[in-house]
Amino acid sequence: MSTDNIIQHLLNGDITSAKMETENIIYNKIQNELEATTRLVTSEVYEDSVGVAGMIKQNMIERESTKDDDS
Repeated sequence: MSTDNIIQHLLNGDITSAKMETENIIYNKIQNELEATTRLVTSEVYEDSVGVAGMIKQNMIERESTKDDDS
């Protein structure tokens, strides 16, 4: 386990390896969270944009219908 490796490095006085191992763990966790957040945000933005596009299309149809009624 990585934590065990970090502790072992510290006990052996190998601060550099302990630091590198710690950074790797942190970077991996950050990367995983960033990927999850990106998937969530991308999905929400896509759904919102599809919804807005639908509302714009409906508005255009209603305007055309109103123009035809006025003619």
